[in-house]
Amino acid sequence: MLRLATPEERDQAYLDKRRFERIPMVEYTDIEGHRHTVPVKLINISLGGVKFQSQERLEKSSIYTLIMNFHPIDFPVSITIAWEKPPTVPGPYEYGAEFYQLPREEKWLLKESLEHLKETIEAGRSGRLEETN
Repeated sequence: MLRLATPEERDQAYLDKRRFERIPMVEYTDIEGHRHTVPVKLINISLGGVKFQSQERLEKSSIYTLIMNFHPIDFPVSITIAWEKPPTVPGPYEYGAEFYQLPREEKWLLKESLEHLKETIEAGRSGRLEETN
């Protein structure tokens, strides 16, 4: 019998198509541009890039430096804006950015840091946070 997919099944199918697993988060940090520093709110992060919000409009395809200064990730990385979603009501812009020309050692460090971050989040959800620190 044919049936429509549930919203959960559609969400999972969408996630399964993604190249890198996204780790949801809320973290406030900065992006350094050519002329100034812009505060941003990170929404999720993966080995491929980040999704974030900003009150300021950023240029698509431009290269910025994302200041990642949250445990366990503590180093700046270059990003390029891949897409922009303007606000529909007064509010922040939403952006997707890809990591730009990460050296091999930074890719490895980012991978290790994201695995640790994911474990920390999962431990916090299950009440085992003390065991991972």
